[in-house]
Amino acid sequence: MRGPLVAVFALLLPACATVPSGGFEIPASYADREFPKLKARATFDLDCPGEQLTVTTLNVFATPGGDYPSEVGVKGCGRKAVYHPRSEAWFINGGPSRVVEAEAPVSAAAPKPAP
Repeated sequence: MRGPLVAVFALLLPACATVPSGGFEIPASYADREFPKLKARATFDLDCPGEQLTVTTLNVFATPGGDYPSEVGVKGCGRKAVYHPRSEAWFINGGPSRVVEAEAPVSAAAPKPAP
């Protein structure tokens, strides 16, 4: 009896696999199916090759079957955008924006020029 039970659990494990994204655990089957579609869309919107894009889940729909992204951020080539899944497609929220790099703080006491 133990053999068939172990076989059933072995078959169910891949269905329960998750991948981390933005502090959430997304079902791996969803991420494997949907994130490539999202990257393809973002490649056009951000004018950036897919291999340079990073995908981060910002918010989720929590369901008994797992957490599914409701907002996903994509960043690459100095640009970023937020997308929402709708009916088998990804829609950009607003438009892409430039990523602003943090500037080094300016010293309060600047050195005085030599006389």
